Amino acid sequence: NQWKELIESKGGVFTDSLTQKVNYLVVCNKGNPNWAHMSYGRKFEQAKKIQSTGNRIKLLTEDFFITQL
Repeated sequence: NQWKELIESKGGVFTDSLTQKVNYLVVCNKGNPNWAHMSYGRKFEQAKKIQSTGNRIKLLTEDFFITQL
């Protein structure tokens, strides 16, 4: 809820789903045992696939996102 509130307070729209309409994906800095294939996870893989179709979705680390607000 904190991420959602922070994003919305800056005029953004928070969503749990990743679609062609998403502009940014914030990737957690810490590892997660649920991540697929020991990578950043399925959403990261999906974002890379979306990028390969020409979409300009930006991948941000959690630290970068926080420091750039």
